[in-house]
Amino acid sequence: SQYDNGLGSDIKIFSYKITDHIVNSTTPVDAGPLLGVLDVVTVINAESTRVKGIEFALNYSPATQFEFYTGASLVDVESSDENIQDSFPDYTAFVSGHYQINDRHLISASLYYLDNISWLDSQRETPLARRLDIRYSYQFNNQTRVEIIGQNLLEDFEDYEPENVHDQVVYLRLSGGF
Repeated sequence: SQYDNGLGSDIKIFSYKITDHIVNSTTPVDAGPLLGVLDVVTVINAESTRVKGIEFALNYSPATQFEFYTGASLVDVESSDENIQDSFPDYTAFVSGHYQINDRHLISASLYYLDNISWLDSQRETPLARRLDIRYSYQFNNQTRVEIIGQNLLEDFEDYEPENVHDQVVYLRLSGGF
């Protein structure tokens, strides 16, 4: 809820169940006297997962030109398949803020945190991820702006597979309309 003094909060308690995950199943099949018994891998609908948790967020705006946001989630997962259970992060968090210097200049920064997880189909643990993004924006008019954006400024990090690396990057973006 938002208050007149610029303080707001949001709390969510949740619980949901996922049924009939698509999972691999190995079935032995007799391929005859020459090949013997072979394992055939198929996919089936099986397993169930219960996800419970809490999310909370806080935003604060002490002045009209500054806004601050923070939040976190805590999750408890119970699954009939341990691999599925390990593919949910126990907690995530973020801190974000932006400062409107004047009508034309805006600076913002966000820091994100994701707990380590084991991806379901790779059986590889992904370490916790920290990500820092910073942005400076100059507004020429109502429709045109230029931005300098820095992403992943703390470090490169992987998600899902070692080949999927989010690099540190700084770039210039020009956007406009008519």
